[in-house]
Amino acid sequence: MPIFAGPEGAGRIVCLLSTLEVRRAMRSRRKISLEKIKASLFTLCTQCGYKIEPAERHHVDKEHLRCPKCGAAFIPGKAK
Repeated sequence: MPIFAGPEGAGRIVCLLSTLEVRRAMRSRRKISLEKIKASLFTLCTQCGYKIEPAERHHVDKEHLRCPKCGAAFIPGKAK
């Protein structure tokens, strides 16, 4: 980090990006859709097509889930 000897911060260590520039970079131009976020958390059963909510998820082992409707064990995201 460079040292700037300016009028307001003589001898202070400051970052190259001011906090205003960081805020501008981090600010979103679009509004976040809560419905889209919730929909992305669901998992579909590969056997029966049931939409498994995050609260209903039951892991059989490290990669397999068990469907609460049909009881089938499957790897999420992989079709048969």
